[in-house]
Amino acid sequence: MRALLLVQDLFRARGGGQTFYRRLVNSHPDIEFVYFRSQEEADAARPANARAVQINAPINLQVTRPGIFPAYRNGELALALSFAEAVAGEAFDIVDYPDFYTFGSYLREAFAHHDVKHRAIVLSMHGNISNTIEHAWGSPGDNTLQQRQLETEQFRDADGRYSISPMYRDLWMKRVAAPVHLIDPLSVIDMSQDPVAPAPRPAVKPDLLYVGRRERLKGPDLFVEIGAWLEKSNYGSLVAVGDPVTLEGGGSADDMLVRHAQRRGVDCRFEPGRPPEDIRALFHDDVCVVLPTRFDTLNLVALEALCEGAPVALSTSAGACEYLDANHPDVPYLKIDFADWPASIAAMDAWLAEYPAHRAAAAKGAALLRARQKPLDIRGVYSDILAAASNGGQAFVPQLTWVKRRSNNGGLSYGGMQGLKSWVRKNGLEPLTRPLYTWGLKAGSTFMDLGEANAPRETVVSQRMREISEFPEKNLAQIGEKLRAVYAMADSPFYRGNLWQEIARLERLRGNDLVAATYEIRLLRVTGSDRWRYLPGITSVLEKHDKGAVAEMLAAQYGPEASPLKVRALLEERVSPLRKNPIDAKAGCAVIDDHRRNPAPVVSILVSLYNAASKMPFFLRMLERQTLAHAGKCEIIFVDANSPAGEQAAVEAHIDVLKNDYLFVRAEARETIQAAWNRALGFARGSYITCLGVDEGLYPDALERLASMLDADPAMDWAMSDSIVTQVDMNGLFVSDVMVYARGHATKESTYLDTTYVSWVGGLYRRDLHDRFGYYDSSFRAAGDTEFKMRLFRNLKVGFLDRALGVFFDYPEERTTASPIAEVEDSLAWYAYRSEGGVGYLFDKGDPYAALSLLGDCAAYRKAYLKHTSTDVELGANLARLLKTSLPDDATVAAFAEDFAAMTAGLRGVEYADGLTEARQSDVVVAQLRARWAEIERRHRGLIPKGKALNYGVTNDNRYEQHSWLWKTN
Repeated sequence: MRALLLVQDLFRARGGGQTFYRRLVNSHPDIEFVYFRSQEEADAARPANARAVQINAPINLQVTRPGIFPAYRNGELALALSFAEAVAGEAFDIVDYPDFYTFGSYLREAFAHHDVKHRAIVLSMHGNISNTIEHAWGSPGDNTLQQRQLETEQFRDADGRYSISPMYRDLWMKRVAAPVHLIDPLSVIDMSQDPVAPAPRPAVKPDLLYVGRRERLKGPDLFVEIGAWLEKSNYGSLVAVGDPVTLEGGGSADDMLVRHAQRRGVDCRFEPGRPPEDIRALFHDDVCVVLPTRFDTLNLVALEALCEGAPVALSTSAGACEYLDANHPDVPYLKIDFADWPASIAAMDAWLAEYPAHRAAAAKGAALLRARQKPLDIRGVYSDILAAASNGGQAFVPQLTWVKRRSNNGGLSYGGMQGLKSWVRKNGLEPLTRPLYTWGLKAGSTFMDLGEANAPRETVVSQRMREISEFPEKNLAQIGEKLRAVYAMADSPFYRGNLWQEIARLERLRGNDLVAATYEIRLLRVTGSDRWRYLPGITSVLEKHDKGAVAEMLAAQYGPEASPLKVRALLEERVSPLRKNPIDAKAGCAVIDDHRRNPAPVVSILVSLYNAASKMPFFLRMLERQTLAHAGKCEIIFVDANSPAGEQAAVEAHIDVLKNDYLFVRAEARETIQAAWNRALGFARGSYITCLGVDEGLYPDALERLASMLDADPAMDWAMSDSIVTQVDMNGLFVSDVMVYARGHATKESTYLDTTYVSWVGGLYRRDLHDRFGYYDSSFRAAGDTEFKMRLFRNLKVGFLDRALGVFFDYPEERTTASPIAEVEDSLAWYAYRSEGGVGYLFDKGDPYAALSLLGDCAAYRKAYLKHTSTDVELGANLARLLKTSLPDDATVAAFAEDFAAMTAGLRGVEYADGLTEARQSDVVVAQLRARWAEIERRHRGLIPKGKALNYGVTNDNRYEQHSWLWKTN
């Protein structure tokens, strides 16, 4: 029998498919196998019954018949032709084709073209490429329809099929009614050498071992995530062995995975792939093999490890679980159930804690598997398929014709602009295309690159403003159409004040007064005055929404009698009333259910609840992994803000470690988060406080580490670590990192530039700071946390830890429409403290050199969640004015005072145009502004510490990075 294997570099490459085919060849010396090589050496060691033929790169072709042929299929036909060409004129009994390719439906066409004779095409089922693409790094998950069509066609068109995975066989037979031969996967495993168990060491801590390519489907990121949530004392380190993969945009996934591990403080080594014999040797070490694959048709690595006596933890998304449970239920292994991630983590902790016993059990399991292995018999499968195929009797009739393209570049869809330039140079067309290219640059100059968005240039804004002004407003539909036209232009950073002004006017016509007032407040802020007399209307709206304090502060900043002294006085007046808790903890409670046994816990965890019952199981089980919780040093206080979701029952059903250390309180009426926190503080017994929502969490040693920081420095009031925003599925399972709040380089004053530098998720503070400096303002609905920090921080000492301990769980739930009330509240909670009067409140009685350091940061700082350098010239101007009083002879202060004031005025000059004539001249105005900023940047390089890189880019100023988005209404 002669078989053609459509695989490459069989005795060089690594992977489950190659493992299977090597075993296939070695197990059947009576079958002649032909395979292909592209990188494997011609004289590489291979069995006598195997021959390798050189394969060339596929040609670039275009199918011309039939007339409509999907372009993406050209490449599939080209690949099939490439394989066929390498064996042109030969004859085979079997063509064995792995289903991780997708050109199977074009094999007959290619074989006919190159006169390759064959009796049957057999599909070897290992795993479809569509699954890999769907779960690839950065994949949107909805980009595999083309591959799935091709996979279905090749499954249907094959003469026969076989699989080593019962799960995968059943999955496909449900899709297409066609028989699939099943081969026992145990027969594929190389058991030629007896396993070598490590010498018994009762106190040993095993390493966690991942083996496989570092593609996302295999779960190397979940491997790291597991290490982050496990008890560190139960294992040594993490080791990931396997071939790295290249990301779609370039670079190695290893770089991303290294950062992933470093953020979490996980010791993980990423090592290259190794030969099979070396992998077997690894299984004989003190290791636990952890394979958290997102999907795997089988997972041969798991079976290989079990056959070598290594303990294995395997995702239930792998077909090997179904196989083992059905055929070898007495072979022990641990299941990782993604539907219950917390339970899986807890089970793995218990499993690792008893490692010697599980290692001994794994050795017994290996003996059982080895005793049950049967020889691999592919000849029988091939013979059955040949017998069935011989009944067909019809010769193949070619259906396609094609032409060869001149260039291997697939056009702009693959090569992009660089490919086009290369093609132009190659064909000597530069003299013809240069005028077109120049014209394109001129046309493209109407756009400017701002980060990831292409925003309209200034002249386009003025032109569109004029066009929009002519839109009719006869009814609400026309007003809505006009509003959408303004939205389309509002990405422009220049003259956005004009656009906001028009949005505010139109929203008032539509009855959306709060939205309109929000834009009007922006206009006060960016222009620094109430030139349009908006304040009376704003005040009326804010009072209807119980935001009279915000209106009063706006009047102090922008009203007829505005002054910095009034602003500061209002801020000082806020301090005294909030020194006492505004909430009587026990008053207004429908339920007070106290299960606390410890009168003096170290940490009180405050949790405000509203519509939180569905997330309670995951939240509790992950929170209860805290080392301090296991030590009995935590209490958790739930405050149900009169939620309709039944949170108390959810807590009672799922609380475990903290079942004797929790208090559940239910308010009689709906209350704000800050009111709930104040209520919880009235019950709190802990020395330290952290506040969490049910979509937030802490890595297991977070509270212990943060409490140690506070213990070590009695003067420190707040300990703050980094935090990670992670996308999770509905079960809370990690999907990807969204962004990181990196705070390791920060100071307390960094919070005045970016309020996220100090937070609650990943933070811990002293309970007594409330008694010393004040409580939360319960009247705030959205910005109360910001207001609390700005009011208190002049008195506090904050310490930072360069380690991610906090985590946000970003669930895929439908998002509720955000309200502009948070931005309205920020007028008092944030912007008032950054005004001239506000910086007096913050620094007038403090260390002037702390303010001087912050002044330098205004020239160059990084927001906690961003990577680029930002400026904050308006805060800098206000700080410099203050410091001219306390440091009158400081030349740096004098230089910054003059320049930051000029830069602020320049920004205001390009944010609002008094008329279209002025706006039409805006190109010149903006160019002059950029030139002035560039000149100032050169001067300032000598004023800031070495190592700080200035970037006076105008649009990277804080005023463009905060509250510049649109509140779009339906």
